[in-house]
Amino acid sequence: MARAVETVIVDRPIEVVFAFLADGSNNSKWRPRVVNTIFASGPVERAVWAQTSRRPNGREYATDYRISWYDEPTRLEYTVFAGPARPIGVYTLRTAAHGSTEVTLTVDLTPRWMLLPISSFGRRAADAEAATILNLPTEIR
Repeated sequence: MARAVETVIVDRPIEVVFAFLADGSNNSKWRPRVVNTIFASGPVERAVWAQTSRRPNGREYATDYRISWYDEPTRLEYTVFAGPARPIGVYTLRTAAHGSTEVTLTVDLTPRWMLLPISSFGRRAADAEAATILNLPTEIR
């Protein structure tokens, strides 16, 4: 399994940041490869989102995911169940100085198609997924 962790500070209250992350329709605003994300089913705490992402070569593919842990406003976990890489991501939020929010994204990825438990592709994919948190708008509206 490959694990990657990134942290960012957002200049908004924790409840606002959590709501932004929990609403999958915001993904294309800060995740460069996401083309669109549409609510598919379920209550907000177990929502399923149909997501389309774009490879560097321009081809689109499904990266559908479900919310697998919802503990407002401090923890949100998602599990990708479609696409070549199927990471599990955990957003951990905590109140920081002056009403801002610290957001940590931890990504675990076990490549399904490789015999070795940790491959260089798996590590790169986990690192790339975790790095998306660095694109999170510092002032979520």
